[in-house]
Amino acid sequence: MQDVAPPSLVSPSNLFVNTSPGICSATNVLLGSPSFSDNCGSVTITNDAPLVFPVGTNLVTWTATDDQGNSTNAFQSVVVQDMEPPAITAPADIVVSADPGTNYASGVSLGTPLTSDNCGVAGVTNDAPGSFPIGTNVVNWTAMDIHGNVATSPQQVIVNPAPRLPHRITSIVNNGDGTYTLSFAGTSNVQYVVQVSLNLLDWVPVHTNIAAADGTWTYTDTAAAGSAARFYRFVQP
Repeated sequence: MQDVAPPSLVSPSNLFVNTSPGICSATNVLLGSPSFSDNCGSVTITNDAPLVFPVGTNLVTWTATDDQGNSTNAFQSVVVQDMEPPAITAPADIVVSADPGTNYASGVSLGTPLTSDNCGVAGVTNDAPGSFPIGTNVVNWTAMDIHGNVATSPQQVIVNPAPRLPHRITSIVNNGDGTYTLSFAGTSNVQYVVQVSLNLLDWVPVHTNIAAADGTWTYTDTAAAGSAARFYRFVQP
């Protein structure tokens, strides 16, 4: 009589495991033990499981072989999930000044965050606005890995008021017709008022203007003709 009946074999339950820390795979996976039996004698159990399981669904084939060489296969799925978020360190906090004549800073260079991930970083974003108002602003940097895990890191952008440059009259030109053209220098985009006095005591506003991008502008005093003496200054309103 010949034994041609294969052993019975039930593989361990399917597994869901996470990647091992710092790598994009799972190691030291405990597969469990299959159930088996045979009508004649002992059974040898083997499987083709690798030492390292990559992310995704892996199929392990279990094989039961009896003393007569009869064998049976059973299958077990090992699903490896990447649940490890990326690492992100935002750029260093920065301190900037507001744009001249405004209460905000634009064109701020934030720098580049440091990122890493066990499986790879898919992208980095931030919620920085186009301009930052005076005060302390928080920019949230977000890194996403290739499996959708995210991590955030904050960066502070501190905006101080724009420095006020010294303002002065740079030249007074006699136009030859009794009028004078004055050139001024101050802080760009800041409003100034030109004042005139005949006695250095009483000052009368005669012109209001906003300094150009380089902080300069000119004013022609057409009322100067026939005046014995005129004094000029300009102030911020």
